[in-house]
Amino acid sequence: MTSAAAARGDCHADVRPDVWSAELEEVLVRVGHRFGRVDLRRQMRAYVNGLLGPVGRKNSWQL
Repeated sequence: MTSAAAARGDCHADVRPDVWSAELEEVLVRVGHRFGRVDLRRQMRAYVNGLLGPVGRKNSWQL
């Protein structure tokens, strides 16, 4: 992030969704083996995606 973007409070100025998505996928693959069943891995993936979603306030019903 540039100092101008930081001064404006624009913390998402240099976010590239394609790179971010690929890195998140890598992290999920790295921790996925800790979940013994496929359905648990899918639930973990959905939960993490929910936490990182655009909604400002999250609750258990949304996740």
